[in-house]
Amino acid sequence: MKYTPLLALLLALFVSACGDDPADPAPTNQDGVVQTDQGHYALTILEPTGDPSVGELSLRFELADADGAAVIGATIVAEESMPSMGHGGGGTPSVSEVGDGVYDVDGVVFSMAGFWEVTLDISSDGVSDTITLQYDVE
Repeated sequence: MKYTPLLALLLALFVSACGDDPADPAPTNQDGVVQTDQGHYALTILEPTGDPSVGELSLRFELADADGAAVIGATIVAEESMPSMGHGGGGTPSVSEVGDGVYDVDGVVFSMAGFWEVTLDISSDGVSDTITLQYDVE
């Protein structure tokens, strides 16, 4: 049949166009050690491990400088957002230092399932940096 190669090509093009929504990339950094955007700080995520569920998130992490020393007394501002929907979660995130460079973030609210980001703006001793943690909320 003359049209078999053409049909196969069209089918291949159709199937390849049916990928995931590019607005919702897979989370890449919710577990383990992650670097801030400019590399001034590293966070070791202690809690949660894995993807959280709809509702309030409690986040705990260790904060270190580029040399690996614990960062004590940092000013950290947290904000949650759902980029594909253009809104936050409705919580009022707060950050508190537990001690020895360990920080808790409370009040992050994931109001629905989907792709969420938690942005942390970090400042210590005149050095500022940002990190965005990504979560696939179920």
